[in-house]
Amino acid sequence: QVLCVCVSLNTEIGYTNSKQDFVGFAKGTPAVALDYLENTLHGTIMFVGNGENFMIRHRLLAEHIITFCATQEILKEAYIRVLSILAPELKKLNNSNRKFKLYKALINHYNLYKRFQNQIDHARDVYDSVSEFFNDDYQYWLQYGSLELEGRKGDIDLAENYLSQAESLN
Repeated sequence: QVLCVCVSLNTEIGYTNSKQDFVGFAKGTPAVALDYLENTLHGTIMFVGNGENFMIRHRLLAEHIITFCATQEILKEAYIRVLSILAPELKKLNNSNRKFKLYKALINHYNLYKRFQNQIDHARDVYDSVSEFFNDDYQYWLQYGSLELEGRKGDIDLAENYLSQAESLN
């Protein structure tokens, strides 16, 4: 389920996945992951472009999978896996690259907050789990600080700290 949600997260935003990304999303062996991709997800995904990249057959299906089929825990795990696989690639890219735009869309504080049905703790878990990858990125701290300003459970002191970090990095 987590693998399908990982692909759905990227598809919903309008991005494709590579087989290499998919193997990275998986916790098992590459052979098991690719078997799952080619057999279990057959019919749910479609290959695009050169045939190496794929996405869920339709964005509405991806949205349905994320909204109605994934539990909060599976969704959180999918976010963490996608961001963890994306992290090494971002170190080499500039802000106008497609992968960087995917990253920005995934860590958008408002979208995360709403996606987790206003449960700020789940969104915090996502940010905390990938902080080692993005601790030198102002966009990460800007979004994390902005999250703390959402809802009743936000922490204004944390927001101030994170926003100050974003400002100093930028």
